[in-house]
This record gives sequence, structure tokens and C-alpha cells, in this order.
Amino acid sequence: MVPVFFSLLNIYQLYYFRVKYLIVDNLSKSFRNTKVLKEVSFTVDKGKIVAITGENGSGKTTLMKLITGWIKPDKGEISITPRFGFCPQEPLLFPRLTVKENIDYFLTANGRE
Repeated sequence: MVPVFFSLLNIYQLYYFRVKYLIVDNLSKSFRNTKVLKEVSFTVDKGKIVAITGENGSGKTTLMKLITGWIKPDKGEISITPRFGFCPQEPLLFPRLTVKENIDYFLTANGRE
């Protein structure tokens, strides 16, 4: 499991008040001299399904990698609940497992049999 970076205050707000499932605040990311994301902010409420769309190179994958903790932001904060779901662009399969073993692994990881 990939860790997500957030503050304890935001965890408390998410659990106690059940205000938002995802809070992205003033998020920025650059690679060398190229600014990919600049001061992005938004929230996602409980029960909402959100699609991130845009042209190639607009920062969609970078944004999702930041939210899931795969890369660190240059600036900003991300608060997320444990029940956040993410469907990556690249398939997450284990090549040494059979198809059934891959399915069983992810069902077990999600508390299903």
C-alpha cells in the first residue's frame, strides 16, 4: 500500500465531522523547470464519483500520483479518507500470479472473498 501524506488535523476533521472524503489544497508540482500543476484546490464529498479529464500532458496522471502518494508535491496539502478509490492508467497486475490469483489477491485486499 502506498502512503498518502496528510496532517493529523485534517484526519481529525475528516473522521469527526465527515465533511469531505478528499481535500486538495493549493497543490503544486514541477518537474525540473516545467510546472505541471499550479495551486490546484478542490474537494470531493462523501458518495461522489469524480472523473478527472483533460488533454494529454495537462497533469491528470501527476495529480492522481500526488493524491495517492506515489510522488510528493512541491507545495500544498492533501487530506484523504481510507476509503478513497483510484483506478490507475497502468494495470496493477502481478505477472508471476495467474489471473485467478491476481483477482483473489485484490478481492482479499478489499475485504471480499
